[in-house]
Amino acid sequence: MSNSFSFRAAIGIWEEETKKQNREGEEACVLRPYGDPAAPGVGNSKVVKVQSEEAWELFTNQASNEGRPVVAHFGASWCVTSLSMNYKFEELAQTHPEILFLYVDVDDIQSVSSKYGVKAMPTFFLIKNKEVVRKIVGANPDELKKMVDASADPFETQIVVE
Repeated sequence: MSNSFSFRAAIGIWEEETKKQNREGEEACVLRPYGDPAAPGVGNSKVVKVQSEEAWELFTNQASNEGRPVVAHFGASWCVTSLSMNYKFEELAQTHPEILFLYVDVDDIQSVSSKYGVKAMPTFFLIKNKEVVRKIVGANPDELKKMVDASADPFETQIVVE
């Protein structure tokens, strides 16, 4: 049995349980990787799936030039804990349009993952002016929300030196 088959079988079982929970009136979300047509927010997603190192540089440079914070989610399509955070990440992206939300699949862009020292998934970074301000390792939706809310604080003082 391959890892891919095991993962798909596990997701299939989880999806069946989710459908059962939904029939019973409980809130549930389905684990899907970004890029999957049924993934959270597809069609109106505010999360950008970064496809290359060049795209990463383009997005982070542009955000830095605009003084816009970046929240980056480093994950993998095979990592259930990473997938479990997609829904919360998308929800935060929808409610914080002033922040650029990027998703990086560690298997697709290993150079960027290595540059940031990603060793576990999911890993989240708050980046301002191309500098890492905060890092969260693991699936912790409450900490992620706190980090995002704090970075969007309109009362945060910015000092501009001319």
